[in-house]
Amino acid sequence: MVPAGGFLKYDAQISDNMFETSNAATGSRNKITSKTPKGSFTTSAIALYMPPAVKVSYNQSYDADTEVGLTGDLAVTGADIVSATGAAAKVEAALAGVIGGTVREAKKILGEFVSIAGLGDPVRFIAKRTGTAVNPRNEAFYNTPTQRTFSFTFDFWPRNRKEAEAVDKIIAIFKYNSAPGFADKTLQSVFTIPNYWRISYMYNNGENPHLNKIGACYCQDVNIDYAPDGQYTTFENGMPVHTKMSVTMLEDRIITKQDIEAGA
Repeated sequence: MVPAGGFLKYDAQISDNMFETSNAATGSRNKITSKTPKGSFTTSAIALYMPPAVKVSYNQSYDADTEVGLTGDLAVTGADIVSATGAAAKVEAALAGVIGGTVREAKKILGEFVSIAGLGDPVRFIAKRTGTAVNPRNEAFYNTPTQRTFSFTFDFWPRNRKEAEAVDKIIAIFKYNSAPGFADKTLQSVFTIPNYWRISYMYNNGENPHLNKIGACYCQDVNIDYAPDGQYTTFENGMPVHTKMSVTMLEDRIITKQDIEAGA
């Protein structure tokens, strides 16, 4: 059963291998909080300790090793080569520059190539005929930024019934909001998309200005391990003594220079 809305909190004060920093003077703590916007299910907030690993990657997509090569140097198609004298003249001049020879040599190669046009790769033909290797002139072509993902792992060691109930609710909320629903529960032919999450790194009751901001995210996957120590152990009521939850959040937008200037 999914819990109703409210503020859910879990502090890492139980195990030495958990990460939490505190300010001795102010008592402030680092933590991570998340909120889900309005949807089929809402919860006010979840506050968790800062996980041991806090990372962010900025990745760009390129088409690498794209050959421009002789084709780019000639700047003509196979049809141009086979057809008119105007196109042939362009190729003559280009070939002379490409192979470092004279226009006469270029005409000779061009004539042989036209006679066998369509029977092979022109780059390989010219290379074989001249005893040279053509510079492929590989270039990288930019595509787009890739969407960021954020992975977090949390260890739960509930010390009492109240903390155990909070752990159950937190896990239920993550599972519930990572899943789609049915737009029509009778036909079950169309999904409603999962809810968004808003994630903030907090410090001293405010957002930490030294860490990156995160845009609206989908919860891409949730992994629960009820026996992370290799031995399944429970309290008298059946609640696992130790539970590990790992989640991956997928940001709903790409990041540009303007987003980075704004703190992303």
